[in-house]
Amino acid sequence: MSAWSASNRVVCGDYVLGLKGNQASLHEAVEDYFTTAHAADFKQIKYDYAEEVEVGHGRLETRRYWITGDLRTLPKTVS
Repeated sequence: MSAWSASNRVVCGDYVLGLKGNQASLHEAVEDYFTTAHAADFKQIKYDYAEEVEVGHGRLETRRYWITGDLRTLPKTVS
């Protein structure tokens, strides 16, 4: 599991929505998209990156977000 897939997100306007495995087709399409983009170091893809670091309850958590509006490869309808 790559670092980004620990918290899959879909951005809609100014919102970031969690993407669950029970949305199988969409989840798989998003995971494939970001796996391919990440492996190619996001060449020719416009994206933003953000990172959050939180310390609490005896642990350190780092969340990394790669965000893009390029939705061309996602399915138009999802079952």
